[in-house]
Amino acid sequence: MKYRMKFMQSIVLTVFLLVFGTNGAWASVSQASVKPLSPDAGKASVYEITFSLSDPFPSAGTVVLEFPADFDLSQAILAGSPNVNGGFKVFVDGQKLIVRRSGLGQAVPAGKGIVIRVANIQNPKTAGQYSLSVRIMVGKKMLGERNSVSFSIQPKRKQAKPIR
Repeated sequence: MKYRMKFMQSIVLTVFLLVFGTNGAWASVSQASVKPLSPDAGKASVYEITFSLSDPFPSAGTVVLEFPADFDLSQAILAGSPNVNGGFKVFVDGQKLIVRRSGLGQAVPAGKGIVIRVANIQNPKTAGQYSLSVRIMVGKKMLGERNSVSFSIQPKRKQAKPIR
Protein backbone atom coordinates (compact mmCIF):
# COMPACT_ATOMS: atom_id res chain seq x y z
CA MET A 1 0.00 0.00 0.00
CA LYS A 2 2.80 2.38 0.94
CA TYR A 3 4.64 1.70 -2.34
CA ARG A 4 1.46 2.10 -4.34
CA MET A 5 0.95 5.58 -2.84
CA LYS A 6 4.55 6.58 -3.70
CA PHE A 7 4.08 5.25 -7.22
CA MET A 8 0.89 7.31 -7.67
CA GLN A 9 2.64 10.43 -6.35
CA SER A 10 5.45 9.87 -8.86
CA ILE A 11 2.98 9.56 -11.71
CA VAL A 12 1.13 12.72 -10.67
CA LEU A 13 4.42 14.63 -10.39
CA THR A 14 5.58 13.38 -13.79
CA VAL A 15 2.31 14.37 -15.46
CA PHE A 16 2.42 17.78 -13.76
CA LEU A 17 5.96 18.41 -15.02
CA LEU A 18 5.09 17.28 -18.53
CA VAL A 19 2.04 19.53 -18.69
CA PHE A 20 3.33 22.60 -16.87
CA GLY A 21 7.10 22.22 -16.85
CA THR A 22 7.64 23.51 -20.37
CA ASN A 23 5.60 26.64 -19.83
CA GLY A 24 8.57 28.92 -19.19
CA ALA A 25 9.86 27.66 -15.85
CA TRP A 26 13.10 26.45 -17.44
CA ALA A 27 13.19 28.75 -20.46
CA SER A 28 16.60 30.16 -21.17
CA VAL A 29 17.43 33.66 -22.36
CA SER A 30 20.15 33.81 -24.97
CA GLN A 31 21.99 36.47 -26.91
CA ALA A 32 20.84 39.22 -24.56
CA SER A 33 22.38 42.60 -25.34
CA VAL A 34 21.78 46.23 -24.49
CA LYS A 35 23.10 48.97 -26.75
CA PRO A 36 22.87 52.74 -26.32
CA LEU A 37 22.28 54.23 -29.78
CA SER A 38 23.85 57.50 -28.55
CA PRO A 39 26.66 56.32 -26.25
CA ASP A 40 28.06 59.77 -25.36
CA ALA A 41 28.47 60.54 -21.67
CA GLY A 42 25.85 62.90 -20.25
CA LYS A 43 23.51 62.60 -23.25
CA ALA A 44 20.02 61.14 -23.50
CA SER A 45 19.87 57.99 -25.59
CA VAL A 46 17.60 55.39 -27.08
CA TYR A 47 18.53 51.96 -25.70
CA GLU A 48 18.03 48.86 -27.80
CA ILE A 49 17.39 45.64 -25.87
CA THR A 50 17.82 42.42 -27.85
CA PHE A 51 17.29 38.83 -26.68
CA SER A 52 15.79 35.50 -27.65
CA LEU A 53 14.13 32.80 -25.56
CA SER A 54 14.10 29.03 -25.75
CA ASP A 55 10.31 29.21 -25.17
CA PRO A 56 7.81 31.67 -26.71
CA PHE A 57 7.74 35.23 -25.32
CA PRO A 58 4.11 35.50 -24.16
CA SER A 59 1.84 38.45 -24.88
CA ALA A 60 1.87 39.21 -21.14
CA GLY A 61 5.68 39.00 -20.82
CA THR A 62 7.78 41.63 -19.07
CA VAL A 63 11.39 42.73 -19.51
CA VAL A 64 13.05 44.15 -16.38
CA LEU A 65 16.30 46.10 -16.83
CA GLU A 66 18.20 47.16 -13.73
CA PHE A 67 20.52 50.07 -14.54
CA PRO A 68 23.45 51.31 -12.42
CA ALA A 69 22.77 54.30 -10.16
CA ASP A 70 24.49 56.77 -12.53
CA PHE A 71 21.72 56.49 -15.14
CA ASP A 72 18.61 58.71 -15.04
CA LEU A 73 15.51 56.76 -16.06
CA SER A 74 12.94 59.33 -14.95
CA GLN A 75 12.00 60.40 -18.52
CA ALA A 76 12.13 56.93 -20.14
CA ILE A 77 9.47 56.22 -22.75
CA LEU A 78 8.86 53.41 -25.20
CA ALA A 79 10.42 53.97 -28.63
CA GLY A 80 8.91 50.80 -30.10
CA SER A 81 9.72 47.34 -31.34
CA PRO A 82 10.20 46.30 -34.96
CA ASN A 83 9.11 42.71 -34.34
CA VAL A 84 6.82 42.47 -31.28
CA ASN A 85 3.16 43.43 -31.78
CA GLY A 86 0.42 44.34 -29.32
CA GLY A 87 1.88 47.29 -27.45
CA PHE A 88 3.91 47.87 -24.29
CA LYS A 89 3.80 49.92 -21.11
CA VAL A 90 6.96 51.32 -19.53
CA PHE A 91 7.35 51.78 -15.77
CA VAL A 92 10.27 53.09 -13.74
CA ASP A 93 10.91 51.83 -10.22
CA GLY A 94 14.14 53.38 -8.93
CA GLN A 95 16.85 52.03 -11.23
CA LYS A 96 14.57 49.36 -12.67
CA LEU A 97 13.07 49.95 -16.09
CA ILE A 98 10.06 47.66 -16.53
CA VAL A 99 8.78 47.09 -20.07
CA ARG A 100 5.52 45.11 -19.93
CA ARG A 101 3.68 43.72 -22.94
CA SER A 102 0.03 44.74 -23.00
CA GLY A 103 -1.33 41.22 -23.49
CA LEU A 104 -2.91 42.16 -26.83
CA GLY A 105 -0.27 40.87 -29.23
CA GLN A 106 0.76 37.39 -30.18
CA ALA A 107 3.47 35.36 -28.47
CA VAL A 108 6.87 35.66 -30.15
CA PRO A 109 8.04 32.19 -31.25
CA ALA A 110 10.89 30.49 -29.39
CA GLY A 111 14.32 31.30 -30.81
CA LYS A 112 13.21 34.45 -32.64
CA GLY A 113 15.27 37.55 -31.86
CA ILE A 114 13.28 40.15 -29.94
CA VAL A 115 14.14 43.87 -30.15
CA ILE A 116 12.69 46.54 -27.84
CA ARG A 117 13.75 50.20 -27.87
CA VAL A 118 13.33 52.62 -24.97
CA ALA A 119 14.12 56.35 -25.32
CA ASN A 120 15.12 59.25 -23.07
CA ILE A 121 17.52 57.36 -20.83
CA GLN A 122 20.12 59.80 -19.57
CA ASN A 123 23.65 58.40 -19.80
CA PRO A 124 26.00 58.97 -16.86
CA LYS A 125 28.45 61.87 -17.04
CA THR A 126 31.40 59.51 -16.67
CA ALA A 127 32.56 57.43 -19.63
CA GLY A 128 33.35 53.78 -19.03
CA GLN A 129 32.16 50.20 -19.13
CA TYR A 130 28.77 49.60 -17.49
CA SER A 131 26.63 46.55 -16.97
CA LEU A 132 22.99 46.01 -16.16
CA SER A 133 20.85 43.01 -15.39
CA VAL A 134 18.13 41.75 -17.71
CA ARG A 135 15.26 39.57 -16.49
CA ILE A 136 12.36 38.24 -18.51
CA MET A 137 9.21 37.68 -16.46
CA VAL A 138 5.71 36.28 -16.84
CA GLY A 139 3.73 37.46 -13.86
CA LYS A 140 6.04 36.90 -10.89
CA LYS A 141 7.86 34.00 -12.56
CA MET A 142 11.27 34.68 -14.09
CA LEU A 143 11.98 32.92 -17.39
CA GLY A 144 15.49 31.50 -17.34
CA GLU A 145 18.26 33.21 -15.41
CA ARG A 146 19.07 36.84 -14.73
CA ASN A 147 21.51 38.00 -17.40
CA SER A 148 24.17 40.62 -16.92
CA VAL A 149 25.10 42.53 -20.07
CA SER A 150 27.89 45.07 -20.56
CA PHE A 151 28.10 48.13 -22.78
CA SER A 152 30.26 51.24 -23.11
CA ILE A 153 29.59 54.91 -22.57
CA GLN A 154 32.03 57.07 -24.53
CA PRO A 155 33.57 60.37 -23.48
CA LYS A 156 31.48 63.34 -24.47
CA ARG A 157 32.53 64.48 -27.94
CA LYS A 158 33.73 68.03 -28.26
CA GLN A 159 31.94 70.14 -30.82
CA ALA A 160 34.10 71.23 -33.72
CA LYS A 161 34.73 74.95 -33.90
CA PRO A 162 33.60 76.62 -37.10
CA ILE A 163 36.33 77.64 -39.54
CA ARG A 164 36.49 81.36 -40.22
